[in-house]
Amino acid sequence: MFNGYIKRAGKWYTIDNEFCNKLFQCDGQLNHEDISLDNQDRLQEDVKIHVQAIVNEYVEKHDKEFAQQEEKLYKWAEDLEKGIEKKLEEVKNQIKKLQRDARKAINMDEKEKINIEIQDLEKEKKRQRKSIFEAQDEIEEKRDQLLETLKEHKKYNVSFDEIFKIKFKIV
Repeated sequence: MFNGYIKRAGKWYTIDNEFCNKLFQCDGQLNHEDISLDNQDRLQEDVKIHVQAIVNEYVEKHDKEFAQQEEKLYKWAEDLEKGIEKKLEEVKNQIKKLQRDARKAINMDEKEKINIEIQDLEKEKKRQRKSIFEAQDEIEEKRDQLLETLKEHKKYNVSFDEIFKIKFKIV
């Protein structure tokens, strides 16, 4: 990142990073002299502003990425829960149908056969309910991981060092 000022008619004007970069593309003469800037404090304040702008851009980018990941997780969780709940509802409907069939059954062998099927479906219903809780645990774990990732992205360290000063004259 470059930061600088240009003096015109005795007045200082801020020049942006892009303009500073373009100055390095110009031909020039090298003159090793000690440079003293009478507006060093102002230059340092502008550096802080530019650094903060870069940090804000970084944070905004990661906030957008987090929001996208959060939405993706929400949709995945919703689809997962709906799928399991749909299977559970199908099992419940099968149980209801078999219970009706058992009440209509005429002989005991048929009732026994249907009741065995009902018992198997009841076990499946319990497994489906258990899988809902397991899915909710998995969803919660993924949300926790996502939040942990967000916390890690929020940790950043910014420092800046003055590498060089250039005094130039455009002729």
